[in-house]
Amino acid sequence: MNDGRLKLKKALKGGDFHKKMFTPTYEGITLQPIYTPALHAENIPKGVYPGAGQFLRGTIASGYIKESWGVSQYVDDSLPKDANHASLYEIVKGGTIHNIRLDEATRHDQDVQVGASVGVGGTSLSTMDDCSQLIERFNFKENLYILKLVHLQPFCLVCYQQL
Repeated sequence: MNDGRLKLKKALKGGDFHKKMFTPTYEGITLQPIYTPALHAENIPKGVYPGAGQFLRGTIASGYIKESWGVSQYVDDSLPKDANHASLYEIVKGGTIHNIRLDEATRHDQDVQVGASVGVGGTSLSTMDDCSQLIERFNFKENLYILKLVHLQPFCLVCYQQL
């Protein structure tokens, strides 16, 4: 018997391997003692590359060779100032990326005066002041910024260039 098996047998103290080494969670997921690529080969997307498609493997084509993974929670508060506070709070809690979801009106370049979807599903931006309020106190040297866009309308381009 090799050294590893002897240590495992000692650690189990005569207990059942499956009961001690596989941990069920309340979500119904069973945590395994070790994970290998072969164990989950069928779940790894084939033909999907970093920086492409649905970005299942990240947004950078070279993968995460030079830069580590980012941590983000999207923010969808309707008002830019509220979204700013929520995003800064996410950074304080350990996030590394400002991830702002824009409302339907902004994403579809609708005027807030007539847009029925203002504030629905995200932050409403209609003026440069809104954009300034949204990014106030963001540290772009330390934290990336993701602005969810459906159509790349001129207003959002101007806001983005202000960054």
